[in-house]
Amino acid sequence: MIYLNTAGFGQLYPTAVELTRRLTQEQVDLGIIEVNKSRANRIPAIRSQIASYFGVADPRRVCFMPNTSVGINFLAASLDKDKTVALFQSDYPSITYPWQLQGFPTVTIDTDTGKDLTAEMIIQALKEKKPGIMVVSHVHWQTGTLLEWDEIRSYCKENDIVTIVDATQSLGVIPIQMDDFGADVVISSGYKWLNAGFGIGLMLLGEGFCERYPPKTAGYASFSFHLDPPEYVSGPSGFEPGSSNILGIEVLSDAIRTKQDIGANEIYEHCLSLTRSAEAHLSRAGLQPLARTKGSSIIGVNANQTVSDRLSAEEINHTFRDGVIRLSFHHTNTEEEIAVLKDALSD
Repeated sequence: MIYLNTAGFGQLYPTAVELTRRLTQEQVDLGIIEVNKSRANRIPAIRSQIASYFGVADPRRVCFMPNTSVGINFLAASLDKDKTVALFQSDYPSITYPWQLQGFPTVTIDTDTGKDLTAEMIIQALKEKKPGIMVVSHVHWQTGTLLEWDEIRSYCKENDIVTIVDATQSLGVIPIQMDDFGADVVISSGYKWLNAGFGIGLMLLGEGFCERYPPKTAGYASFSFHLDPPEYVSGPSGFEPGSSNILGIEVLSDAIRTKQDIGANEIYEHCLSLTRSAEAHLSRAGLQPLARTKGSSIIGVNANQTVSDRLSAEEINHTFRDGVIRLSFHHTNTEEEIAVLKDALSD
């Protein structure tokens, strides 16, 4: 099988198999002893590892989430409901509906099904609609359009617009240094480009965000149990209610270690090279990529069931939804696999 579907699910690294077996066995053998060791030592160390990799100066601003949807709902509970939220018409519904369900006034920016997310278009819409919060995907989930972030960030900062960026389709493949990136929040599920499986994700907080918008959630991690009765501790830990997904956090750490060994820029350049090759083959087959703003390693093209069946016959794993074929390329893919894609398209 040729796996060109990281945008759907990022395959776990082989090292995750032995890691999870060992950690599970330790919990069988040692029970709460192992759990407490992880809470006291491993989780803080992993938080620091991730902060270093993603350029977060203070590891406390790295929050472990079950997934993006949970994080978005936590944020919606914490932000001021008198702020208007700018949402994007073709964005994934799990980052748009929570704001509406929690009673925020919202405005919608028309994006022509995710193809025309240019900085000029977005800034003009922000000028007209005057929101206090903007929630947007860094990479569009279906077309692969990469947000022209630098110009948009500058406008939002100048106009005091809170920026929440869903990086589920970019974190782990496109290098992001959070404190330089400049969003108020970057959030991502772990089961795509982070290669960490289900049940774990990340929320990276900008400097000062928690002071301005304290969490409105509470659980085990947000209390100090050294006091009697336990005392609520305000801060980023409020975004991590309940006990931690220790296995998920360890698998995420292992995946980040693999990426560190390769290098974030090396991963991105390799993926871009594969994407450009695939785009050329698709164009020659009469299939034009939908994204007009390049830079991600996702390609969406309008195609029919026949083309999808042709790829499936060559065991090329991909997504076909609503007349769009989506292909996505991670650092584990090779030029040899792109050659098979070329042959399948030319049949």
